[in-house]
Amino acid sequence: MDPNPKDYPILSYLLSQLNPEPHEDPPIPQQLLETLLTQLPYLNHPKLQAALAQAIPDIKQTQSLLRNLGPRPDPYAVAIARAKLSEIQSKLQKNLQETEAHAMVNGVVDRAQKEKELIEVAETEMQIYKAVVRLEEMHEVYEKRLREAEDRLVEVYGSIVAEVEREQQGTNEEVVGILKDAENGIVERVELSGRQLRFLPEAFGKLQWLVVLNLSHNQLEVLPDSIAGLQKLEELDVSSNLLVSLPDSIGLLLNLRVLNVSGNKITTLPETISRCSCLVELDASFNNLICLPSNIGYGLVNLERLSIQLNRLRCLPPSIGELRSLRYLDVHFNELRGLPYSIGRLTNLEVLNLSSNFSDLTAIPETIGDLINLRELDLSNNQIRALPNSFGELKNLAKLNLDQNPLEIPPIEIVNQGVEAVKEFMAKRLLDARAEEEQRNMLEVNKQQAQTGLLAWGTSLLNSVVLGFHKVLQALLEPEKLQETHGWINNCNSIISLTWFSERISRSFKMATATEPQLALAPNFILPKDKRPQLSQITSLASIPIIDLNDEDIKTGGRGSSSLLEKISQACEEYGFFQIINHGVPEELCDKVMTATTEFFELPPEERAEFFSEDPSKQVRLFNYYLKVEGQEKVTMWSENFSHPWHPVDDFFAHQLPKNPPNYREAFVEYAKEVGALVDRLFSLLSQALGLEKDCLQKGLGDAPIRKTQAIFYPPCPNPELTLGLAVHTDSFALTVLRQSAGVTGLQVIKDEKWVAVDPVPNAFVINLGDQLQVMSNGRFKSVHHRAVTNKLLPRVSLAVFYGPNYDTVICPVEDLIDEEHPPLYRSYTFKEFMEEFHRQEGTRRRVKEAFELPR
Repeated sequence: MDPNPKDYPILSYLLSQLNPEPHEDPPIPQQLLETLLTQLPYLNHPKLQAALAQAIPDIKQTQSLLRNLGPRPDPYAVAIARAKLSEIQSKLQKNLQETEAHAMVNGVVDRAQKEKELIEVAETEMQIYKAVVRLEEMHEVYEKRLREAEDRLVEVYGSIVAEVEREQQGTNEEVVGILKDAENGIVERVELSGRQLRFLPEAFGKLQWLVVLNLSHNQLEVLPDSIAGLQKLEELDVSSNLLVSLPDSIGLLLNLRVLNVSGNKITTLPETISRCSCLVELDASFNNLICLPSNIGYGLVNLERLSIQLNRLRCLPPSIGELRSLRYLDVHFNELRGLPYSIGRLTNLEVLNLSSNFSDLTAIPETIGDLINLRELDLSNNQIRALPNSFGELKNLAKLNLDQNPLEIPPIEIVNQGVEAVKEFMAKRLLDARAEEEQRNMLEVNKQQAQTGLLAWGTSLLNSVVLGFHKVLQALLEPEKLQETHGWINNCNSIISLTWFSERISRSFKMATATEPQLALAPNFILPKDKRPQLSQITSLASIPIIDLNDEDIKTGGRGSSSLLEKISQACEEYGFFQIINHGVPEELCDKVMTATTEFFELPPEERAEFFSEDPSKQVRLFNYYLKVEGQEKVTMWSENFSHPWHPVDDFFAHQLPKNPPNYREAFVEYAKEVGALVDRLFSLLSQALGLEKDCLQKGLGDAPIRKTQAIFYPPCPNPELTLGLAVHTDSFALTVLRQSAGVTGLQVIKDEKWVAVDPVPNAFVINLGDQLQVMSNGRFKSVHHRAVTNKLLPRVSLAVFYGPNYDTVICPVEDLIDEEHPPLYRSYTFKEFMEEFHRQEGTRRRVKEAFELPR
């Protein structure tokens, strides 16, 4: 049980500062944090934090104990436990009385032994219920201590603040003079460098017109949270001080362009710094940084210069690749052990200094070759033995330092000839590697075509791509068409299939072996044999329920008809899937949003790439799914996914949606409103199908539920037998409303241990129950495994809308569904716990729900 930030603000904040790991305590909501730091501006002061920490040692100890014991039992579980204890004790008393009476009548000699056995059996049976009650009592005591601790912290805060303010009364007279001047006019620039300042008064936050603030070369140990009041500030220099941290409120400086915090003792930068979206230059060199904020790349979209040399960094976060404006990156003299693959996305980077990471840096990722604008690269004083083959792609590289590395590739004699010689050598290695890969692909193709014949297979594939692949076949038959076809392929758009297709076909043309294109799947798409889809064994599921929602009772807001509720109940209990027609969402709107989604995936790769991110916490992102396979590299699924929220449909989220195609935002905002109404209606029907009040299930999912959409594009696949569009899974949310491409199959569900196809029905939605509804229905409704397969003939698009609880919501079986004949099948848990288990099971056929089942 962690303190609720709303009830215990000071305590929650202090615990979050003492526990830097994000899993230790739930994060304080940003709005609440800003309010707290405004009301209590001295919270970040080192002297205050030390005093506050000493005031709560017992809280930390109790909190640690409770974490080991588990979350607080829900009230229903406690009530059941207490009732069971009473029942067992009553039963024991009755048995003891019967034993005593029996002994009096029959003169049983071993009465004491029988009573002992009865007591032992009862104690064993009561053990689990006593544990629940004891845990609840411990939480009650803990909650009382929290209130006492919060009151104690308020008193400590007041006394320490008074002491700090007395010390600050001796602040440099020049600072006092500046503040007085500000009362009489506008102050835009303040230069206080080298004044031996130890404190900065809170009143500095009132200089609302300040544009430039130079506090370098002083003795500042802390910046006040009131600095957030400098809304016009563009340049802040606090270099060469004694700072050990920056206040979280620095993220409120939305106009800040230059930030210099070099030459301090800072160990971490606050995550809020990513909110300084106007930042162009950040210098955090010569500190004690051990890591960068995990989300640094997602907000600093205008950052051009990042200086983080002379620190203790061991790695860079994957989000570093999102700094698309970055031109200069200096990470020399750290402890880097490698670079993230996302480094290749810094396509505007011109200068990169990775020197003097010494024994820690031993290799550079292949994606370094994607830095097409790189002009200067310093890799000196490391332990690099080989440059990646992609190094040959750095056409603009003019300055290269490889001194003091045990290089074997390229050899030292090539290095001594200069940068052009190195580039030429690595480019040749790259061509040779591609030729070897081509040979492997040809061997794979020959194996695949041994049974069906190469010509038939090639013709089938080439006819499969609907946007003009017939030109390739034409080129195979008419050599004069080769150049034209080569150009067309290079303009293909699909990030996954067409880019791959273009690359390999282009190589075939260049190798002057244009008799047959080599179209085997790249190795990273090929599944192990035991995980391949076995498409010949698939059957069509004609019997999946199709439910007509055209019911007058529903339209008028009344209860659904008994026959309709019976159909829904049967579909949920037997299949976990059903399709609905006459759902009320206009067909023209559905077609409009599906068309806009398709057009988005047809945009050029470089335009879609601005949304690409591997960070699942990013709300708007383009990404690929992977399947982690034991003993080998992860396998990429044959699909491209675009995810973003669908509620609330406000200006903030609408602004994050793609500008192109032009009608995407308009279509989706309208679609989200209609589908939102449909989701509300479905939850009402599902609740009634369980015999519950209409709003029961939605209430059980808590306030501020997670609502997101995911568009999935499945390109035509050269060999559908070798891969999947989506791996086998169940949906972790509560409910999914899915729109499929008309006439294109791909979705399959497991039924009676067999994979069956869910064929699209005109103007229908597929309704898929998620794991949370199975738990809330106490197992009555099913969340079943499903997957998506690919095909050779047509591309396919699906549009899924997900609805689920937020991470703090406690999920458990609905109380009205529990009785003696139907005991709870699952323990209560927070959705955050569920998702942690979900990610822990990565690489398996996830069975997350089973982890929360109660013993039967």
